[in-house]
Amino acid sequence: MTIVSNVAQSEFLNNLNWDVLSCHDKALCLMAESLKENASLYFIMFKIMGRDYMRRHYDLGIGDNAYYEFVGKLCGIRMERCYGKEDEFIAHMKEMADKNQRCVLMINTRYQQGARLEGKKDHPHFMGYQGYDEDYFYFIDEDWSKQYWKTKDVEEVIYCQRKIDKEELVRMAAQVRSCNIFESKDKGVPDGNYYMYYLLTKENDKPCTLSEIKGLFLEQLTYFIENCRGLLEYTERQISHFKNNLSEYRNEMVLGVRNRLDQEEREADEIAMKEQIANARKDELFAIRTRFIYPCESEIIGGYYFFLYMLKRILTLRCEDFAGKDKLLQQIKILLNDYEYVKLQIARSVILGETQLVDRAWERYLKISKKSVSIYKKLIREEWMIKEV
Repeated sequence: MTIVSNVAQSEFLNNLNWDVLSCHDKALCLMAESLKENASLYFIMFKIMGRDYMRRHYDLGIGDNAYYEFVGKLCGIRMERCYGKEDEFIAHMKEMADKNQRCVLMINTRYQQGARLEGKKDHPHFMGYQGYDEDYFYFIDEDWSKQYWKTKDVEEVIYCQRKIDKEELVRMAAQVRSCNIFESKDKGVPDGNYYMYYLLTKENDKPCTLSEIKGLFLEQLTYFIENCRGLLEYTERQISHFKNNLSEYRNEMVLGVRNRLDQEEREADEIAMKEQIANARKDELFAIRTRFIYPCESEIIGGYYFFLYMLKRILTLRCEDFAGKDKLLQQIKILLNDYEYVKLQIARSVILGETQLVDRAWERYLKISKKSVSIYKKLIREEWMIKEV
């Protein structure tokens, strides 16, 4: 059996859900940690900083190339997206393990047993490669038996070792053309069936020290406070654009998606939309369909929610106790609850096509933003330390 050094599940990363790390970034974190201890903290704590404080790239699930260059420079790890032909796949996977190389592999969960969209839709997913033996290839991947997509408000997404035989792995990994979210941006994509992976390598041997991570984080937080007015004005302009284009966005999110569905799926979507409209008219909390959660420019507001939620998890999981910790966590909890109101009004605005609901969301967000800055200032003043795990 050939195992890549230090590639293993992480109790800390297991305690983080998709609001903190997508499957894409969690797999990168696992492999980065195998190269440098504490490297994952850069992916987690600098998500909005690496997107120029949400002025450049709104999606917090998977960043743009500049984001991963930013994180890579901070932790000293290069992440290179690579492609290979299907007929070279198995030999190359073995070669990478033999060379002790760190690889994050993309698969299509349409062909994965137990996945939410198995046999239904193409969907990209990412796994950390651990090695191989005579019969199987081994990965660190989500524990699919737990079916986290069925659980509301889960704070953990457990990853564990997963073994996959050659036939299943080829089926999943060489069928990624239809779900390749990077294809339009990448060069050198082979013709025919291909596989895609990240190759992670150390650019230097400088350790990722907790004191340096904290210091840089506070520098970035100070910048945010000093520039909060300009950042807020930028967000307001983007939300204004969102409001002015609400009707068009609604058509894209409802009709655009529906046009890509088959007849059975289209009928089910129409029924689900009628239920969403009925719930949205009541102005009460309800289960919002994913497509309506912080859509389009409103994703900037979602980004600041996720940043605050990340702070809560870091303070809870990775910070030593300090005098103001409990009070700070309570204040964050209150603001996160306030964000639920903002998310609801934005979703209702799209579902019902009513622009005044965007105004209602913005008014509440202004109050949250002001209180958030107060929390950031307290975090700078307090004496706190990131702890080892």
